[in-house]
Amino acid sequence: MPAVPGMPQPLKALTVAPFGMEEGTSVRIPGREFGLVVGEPAEFRFFSSSVRKNDAPGAMVEDFGDALQETFSHGSEYDVHRRNRYRAGLV
Repeated sequence: MPAVPGMPQPLKALTVAPFGMEEGTSVRIPGREFGLVVGEPAEFRFFSSSVRKNDAPGAMVEDFGDALQETFSHGSEYDVHRRNRYRAGLV
């Protein structure tokens, strides 16, 4: 959906840890890349659900209503002059 001034963009969620995933385990999510603009703010929001038990890693979740609860939000501004390296993919 294109951006419309004054209208909030619809929120989509990407499943990165499926229900029941054990602590210390990992999962690959191929084919997903995200772009960040150096010097611009970026926000990463994390959600959980006790009812969406069948979402596979990499699944894009839309129209989830009250099925997801926001648990954490992290905002950062990435500065190329500090020589930080950021990967724009999920592993």
